[in-house]
Amino acid sequence: MATREEIIRATAELLAASETGEVSTREICERAGIQAPTLYRQFGDKDRLIATVVDEAFSRHLDPKRAPAPDADPVQVVRDDWDAHTAWALEHPVFYRLIFSPFVSGSRAAADAHAFLQRDLERAAAVGLLTVSASVAAQMILSANVGACLMIINRGAEFDDPSLSGRLRDAIHAQVFGDSVFTAPTGANAARTAADTEARLAAVASTLAALLHDDSPAAEDPAPALFAAPTDTDDPAARHARTGSITAAGTGTGKILSTNERALLLDWLERLSSAAPAGTNA
Repeated sequence: MATREEIIRATAELLAASETGEVSTREICERAGIQAPTLYRQFGDKDRLIATVVDEAFSRHLDPKRAPAPDADPVQVVRDDWDAHTAWALEHPVFYRLIFSPFVSGSRAAADAHAFLQRDLERAAAVGLLTVSASVAAQMILSANVGACLMIINRGAEFDDPSLSGRLRDAIHAQVFGDSVFTAPTGANAARTAADTEARLAAVASTLAALLHDDSPAAEDPAPALFAAPTDTDDPAARHARTGSITAAGTGTGKILSTNERALLLDWLERLSSAAPAGTNA
C-alpha cells in the first residue's frame, strides 16, 4: 500500500506539471498506484490532500525561518524574506495560487509566514526602527508581497516589469521603516542607501519631466524646491506655488533650450525615472 508520503509526492508532481492546478482523483490514484478509498481513508478527500501538499511545500520553504537569528539586521532580514517569498512564488505558481486562494483558508504555512514576519518586525520595533506597530507593519508587508506575486502569476502579460516586486518592496518598506533606516552609509545599510539614492534620483527625474510638460507660470528658481524634503503640510497647490514651471517664457527652458534639446532632455529624464534601482529584484 502506498504511504502517505508517496501519495503526497505523486500529487505534488501532478500539480507541478499542471498549468491550472486542476488534478483529478483518478490521475492521483494512477500516479500513486492506489485505489480511491485509500486516498479518502488517509486524507478525507482530494481537496484536503491538495491543501496538505501545497502547505507542506511552502512549509519546507519556511524551514530556515524557524530558528530566530537575533544578531541579524532585522531590516535586511525582512527585505531578504520578501525577495525569497517572491522567488518561491514565481518558481511554484500553481502551489502559490492554491495557498493564497480566496477559497482556501487555514493554511498553517501561510500563518507561519505571517508569524515569522511579525517576529522579525518586533525586533525592528525594539530598536526603534518602525514607524507603525509590528502587527500593522506585518499586515502591510505581507498583503503587498502576496498581492504582487498573485498579480505577476495571474496577469503576467500586464504585470511584466521585472523590477515590480522590488519597487513595491522598497515603497512599502519606506513607509514601515521610515527614511532614517535607509541613510546609514556603512555596514548592512550600505546597499539600501545606494538603492534609496537612485530611487530619489528617479523621483526627481520624474518631477522634472512633468514640469517640462507643464504650461504654468515659471518660477525663478525651481531647483531648491524640487530637492527639498517634503513636509507634513505639503499639498499639491503649495508645491506648485513653490516650483512653478520650468518651461514657460522668462527663466524657463522654453527660451534656453531648442526643441531638439528639450526633446533630448525629456528622453533622458524618462529613462532615469523608469530605470530600476540597483539591487531591485523581480
